Amino acid sequence: MRRQAFLNYGKALSAYVGGKSPTYSEMLKAVLHSVEIGAPWFDRMARAWGGRTFTTDYEAPSLLLHQLHFAALAGEAPQLRAIFPMCSGKWTDGSDRSVIDFLEAAPASFWDELKHRRLQTNDSGRAAGWLLAACAAFLPRNLPFHLADMGTSAGLTLIGDYLPRTFTLTTSNAEPADEPPHWRDVPYPVLTRVGLDRSPVDLFDDRQRAWLRACLGPDNEDGAQRFDAAAELFLRLRRDPKFLQLIACPFQDMPQSIAAAIAPHAQEGLLIYNSQATDFLDAAGHAALAAGVAKALAPWGDRGIWVEFEMPRDKSSRQHQLRVSRLIEGRFETRTLAQATGKPMELAVLTGWDFLRPLGTSAPPRNTREEPLKTLEPGTYRFPPGG
Repeated sequence: MRRQAFLNYGKALSAYVGGKSPTYSEMLKAVLHSVEIGAPWFDRMARAWGGRTFTTDYEAPSLLLHQLHFAALAGEAPQLRAIFPMCSGKWTDGSDRSVIDFLEAAPASFWDELKHRRLQTNDSGRAAGWLLAACAAFLPRNLPFHLADMGTSAGLTLIGDYLPRTFTLTTSNAEPADEPPHWRDVPYPVLTRVGLDRSPVDLFDDRQRAWLRACLGPDNEDGAQRFDAAAELFLRLRRDPKFLQLIACPFQDMPQSIAAAIAPHAQEGLLIYNSQATDFLDAAGHAALAAGVAKALAPWGDRGIWVEFEMPRDKSSRQHQLRVSRLIEGRFETRTLAQATGKPMELAVLTGWDFLRPLGTSAPPRNTREEPLKTLEPGTYRFPPGG
């Protein structure tokens, strides 16, 4: 990586973090100034990333900031702990010098880890996308469904239906929107939960968990609390090895892996989801992914949908859009049905949700592999022989 390319990336990122993370904003200023005056630490970073291509303007500088945050959280940079709010620190005069001094003397392990780092989705709040889609496509017709999350990171998005609904739903005019029926059901009738990622994160591993926390940013206290609560619940649910499955595979192979893992059934649905994952694909890569998803959904008829909670493909905004695609008369059609408003945990619900209505006659509800929760009153129960 050349210095000017990194500076261009950093300047683009600074416009975004300025209103979201005061700590990262100040840190980025210090880092970019250091690069501009020819700081030697940059050469070590450039060698670590030798041959690597970045497809977004925010990935490279974000990774460096998160790696510094991780070093503090992991206890590997005591001088940086005084800077980060999540370590009970605060940016003050002289903090910029602490950052640059650390980079100049950073151990080889710091750059070795940075070499392989990836930005990974870890905010369980992004589950709002698939929850809304399921409320419109499956729950009104009592249709149990399978859930597959592409770019899942640790899989926190997969348990969104077990977590509190703290999202604010508005109309496009910023007025309060009605919650859809079944919005607060716990859990949803999910038959299978499958998460796919190039490198799935193991929340049982303290270092991997610390990396996800670092990626939240240092000033995101609410996000950190959501993450910690979701992670603890996730670890309890994962004590049942059948609760969900995490699969390691390249992004372009994920639709095929989903098709291999989940067999179609005439009275079940399939929801394929991704959030803050496909932004790293170029136009050709995304087109190939869409073709693969369409092929995986084809056997499911009107019971298969693809839900994306991503930034616009044309880069016109950094606010996420909820795009839903399905096959209609053999054609893969897409609608934008909601969008982030820029406020934490708030979604503007747009019109057009009848796009997810059944295309044919709905089958009556049936008993499925999904086992509903039971509450048994105290007493004596007798079971038939062999039952």
